This record gives sequence, structure tokens and C-alpha cells, in this order.
Amino acid sequence: KQRNGEEKASIKLEAGSLLGGVYAFIDNQDRLVMVDGKQNLLRIKAEKKQFWFRSKWELSIDESVSLASAVTDHCGGNACDAVVALSAGKDGTTWFVTQQSLVGVYDPATGSITTTKLAVDERIDNSFSTTVDGLAAIATNRAFYVLQQSAGDQPQLLWRKAYDAGSARKPGNLSNGTGATPTFFGPVNGTEFVMITDNADDGISLII
Repeated sequence: KQRNGEEKASIKLEAGSLLGGVYAFIDNQDRLVMVDGKQNLLRIKAEKKQFWFRSKWELSIDESVSLASAVTDHCGGNACDAVVALSAGKDGTTWFVTQQSLVGVYDPATGSITTTKLAVDERIDNSFSTTVDGLAAIATNRAFYVLQQSAGDQPQLLWRKAYDAGSARKPGNLSNGTGATPTFFGPVNGTEFVMITDNADDGISLII
């Protein structure tokens, strides 16, 4: 077994403007789900193929869907917004959030993309969490949100709670406000509670 971090395969993708790229995930078919610099949602699969007397890993795009219109129509188009993070939704759907606090759900079975705007003066810079029954916990630089995936895959706001965002960005954070990903937890099904950290000037607090 090789443990030296050797590169096994690579694939060229459209670069974006986001620092560090987009928060991605692995789906139930072991494909990397991500968004490229052109706001295309990609599912990338890795396959080990046999060539004569040796094997080789190859990466290929298994699905590509443009989210560009859904992501930028609300602000006038022309790359005015960009996807920050993706997370798995229920029944094979995918949630996404953008820098300008747009939240969307893509359904590969129907091709539908539904979105809702959280706020006009808030931004998202971190990843977010989802549950198997259709909840999403999202933090902007001002407030904490929980949304639910409706029967028509529309993201519906359940509640919003402002937190102490502090007066300035702390070292290591991408913006003022929390630098953490909201996390679900609990003793029974793992989703009874959700937690986040604030950005208070006098010391960061854990909020449950």
C-alpha cells in the first residue's frame, strides 16, 4: 500500500474566483460533487482501468449541469454571484449556497433548480450541513438559518436567529461572522440539535 500521497489521476476544470475553491462532497456512488468556475455542477468519478499489463486510475465527468442562470439571475448575471458550497439533499437532490446568500436545490431526476434568497445584505463564506430528511443549517455573516426541503424541492425557511457577528474579521476567517460550519447532532437520530460558533469581540462562544 502506498502512503506517500502520490497523485493517481487528474482532470482539468474551469477555475473560479473563490479562495480555496468550493466546498464539495462525495455522493452515494463515490463521485465527487462540486462546482467549477463556470458554475457547472459536476459529478466526477474515478475508475481503475486495465491497460495491457498495468492498471491506471482515470477521472471523468459523469454529469455536468449549469447552475449559472439560477445563481446569477437574482443579481443581474455576468458572474455577479458564485456557489460557495454543496451538500447532499434527500432522494438524490443537491443543496447549494452562494456568496450572496442564495440557497438552491437541484433535482437530477427532473432537472429542476429551485432557489430562495436569505437576505440582501448577508453573505455566506463557509460550508453548511444537511440531513437525510431534508433539513439544511446555514450560517451567513449575520445570522443562523434552518431550512427545509419542501415536496417540490423548494428551500423553505423554518427559522432565523441572529448571532454576535463581532465588529471585524478575525485572523483565519474568510469574513466577519462565524468561521465554522453548522453541525447537527443529538442522542437519538443525530439531528435534535444544531451548533455554531459566533464571532464576538470579547471571545468566541459555542451556540447550540
